[in-house]
Amino acid sequence: MCDTGEQVRALIVDDEPVARRVLREELELMPGVEVAGEAENGADALQAISNLHPDVMFLDLQMPGLDGFSVIRSLSGGPMPVVIVVTAYD
Repeated sequence: MCDTGEQVRALIVDDEPVARRVLREELELMPGVEVAGEAENGADALQAISNLHPDVMFLDLQMPGLDGFSVIRSLSGGPMPVVIVVTAYD
């Protein structure tokens, strides 16, 4: 995935355990992608971003509490991960 041979570090954020598992299993099949962590809500996502410094984040928008849009609005300073929105809804 990276021309430099480095792994792309991914963070999965979704309140549904099954959705996280399916996405993790798919990402683990991709060479060059490392699943650095998972979060089940927005607050945990912000902590994981701060601790793990992912390159890309697969982010569910509809979560209880801090939703995906709030997570994005809360990001500031430092390099921001590429955000890929994942959802089971239209």
